[in-house]
Amino acid sequence: MRKKKKKLLFLIRAFNDLDHFAPVIFGALRSNYRAHIVFTSDWPGEHYLRTFLVGQGAEVTTLKWLGRFHWRIRPRIGGFFVLRILDTLFGVIPALVWILKMGFISVIVEWGGISGRDVARYLLVAGRILRLPIFSLPHGYHIWRNKVINDLMIRLGEEHPAFDFSERNRFSRVIAQSENVQQFFLDRKVQREKLMVLGSPRFSEDWGLRNLNLALEDHRTIGAPLDKPLILIFLGTWDYRMNKSACFELIKALATVPDTNVLIKGHSRGSRAGGLTAGERDDWLSDSIFYAEDSTPSTVLIHHAHVVINYGSSIGIEAVLQHKPYCNASFLTENSTIFDKSGVAFDANSVEDVIEFVEQTLKCSKTATMTNETRAEFLKEHVYAGQVESEVLDGYLELFSGRVC
Repeated sequence: MRKKKKKLLFLIRAFNDLDHFAPVIFGALRSNYRAHIVFTSDWPGEHYLRTFLVGQGAEVTTLKWLGRFHWRIRPRIGGFFVLRILDTLFGVIPALVWILKMGFISVIVEWGGISGRDVARYLLVAGRILRLPIFSLPHGYHIWRNKVINDLMIRLGEEHPAFDFSERNRFSRVIAQSENVQQFFLDRKVQREKLMVLGSPRFSEDWGLRNLNLALEDHRTIGAPLDKPLILIFLGTWDYRMNKSACFELIKALATVPDTNVLIKGHSRGSRAGGLTAGERDDWLSDSIFYAEDSTPSTVLIHHAHVVINYGSSIGIEAVLQHKPYCNASFLTENSTIFDKSGVAFDANSVEDVIEFVEQTLKCSKTATMTNETRAEFLKEHVYAGQVESEVLDGYLELFSGRVC
């Protein structure tokens, strides 16, 4: 008799959730699991990774009744107690009935709090009522080594309740990719016994290659011509202690490097977070300076780049995966990151350092800034959690099985 597959419920709010969940879902599908995905925000989830996962057997469920209540009916209602009653009647109870009917064994959600965001809140409450394991998985990668990382923390102070993550202790487990990421949660009052360091399937070499091939099939163009060497610069999140004027000075200098094109990629959260406004684009874009659309996967841009410049984004790990000449422009931020003095990137302390690195790299046709040994050490610490690559995904699947809860 064929063994019945266990069902997992994945709650996905935005692209970055899908980006980090996709290899985990893929691994679950290849093991003894069925994966159901619910997109819990107004983001439609139209993406090549969704198409791939559905093709592998993932089931995407649209809970129209839950969305109709949350997005259309709820905003018209006032009064705290009235909302609590209606949330229970039209949100939690229907979610509870649906979860029972589907027979899920676990609920997997992103790093946000146990209370949930958007329609996830009703599904998470229902899951807790049913005493299902609820696991909090990464929706990004915390690259910072210092504690006070953004303007809000400077303004409010690191002891402000906004930076108290103790609510996460109500999760069955909170997953960190490395010891550095685990320390981030410990500093914010998540209990050590709730944390598990399992590594990052998103940045594993096996998934990295698969993801790149999928992305290349879906995106034939990148928003810049490929007739000259391509200099790619990723913009960090402006309020994460970034020097915006120095960044613009760097872009201006990069435009003077002869016979090259410069491609700028803003932060995935838009121009207010880390990108160029429409006015700034009009001021900066030219015959040699281009701006990548938000929809173009960064992994594709890195594939086509001859030099990658980064100073405030985890996408630098992708540059390491692809063996690209990588410049860590650390002078553009007051924060310290896992890339600083790591050996996988050239540490630039000024605009002049960056330009010299770019010119020397293109002149000598360098293909990487790291040795195989330093690359392996970096990935082992920050991607594989001190393990070998094959053990990373196994750790997640063991977690879902309930054998480590």
